[in-house]
Amino acid sequence: MLNDFQDCYRLLELKPDATLEEVKRAYRELVKVWHPDRFTEDALLQQKAQEKLKQINLAYERISERKSENLATRLHPPVRILRHLRDMVHRLSLAHLLVQGIDRNEKHHVGLHGLRKQI
Repeated sequence: MLNDFQDCYRLLELKPDATLEEVKRAYRELVKVWHPDRFTEDALLQQKAQEKLKQINLAYERISERKSENLATRLHPPVRILRHLRDMVHRLSLAHLLVQGIDRNEKHHVGLHGLRKQI
């Protein structure tokens, strides 16, 4: 059936470097062509169309999952940087409060949201 991603791309009539949008477009076009409801007059053709549509669905699912994972992986480093910046701002806020002489125990109970209000 679909043993590797090359088979999936071949089934969707795409090159491996296709974008996620191209994958979606190819999938929609092939679903229109192979939808079993188009073959109601011939039971054998309808059955073949059902099998073909199952393969198309599986190929689309595998490729789109991989493309989505790759996109998430590429977006991950900026998220890590933003978290680091958020933590730095938090530490600077705490340092600012300590310089102002606010009691450490009071600060602990106020929480981050309360600290921002106090600054």
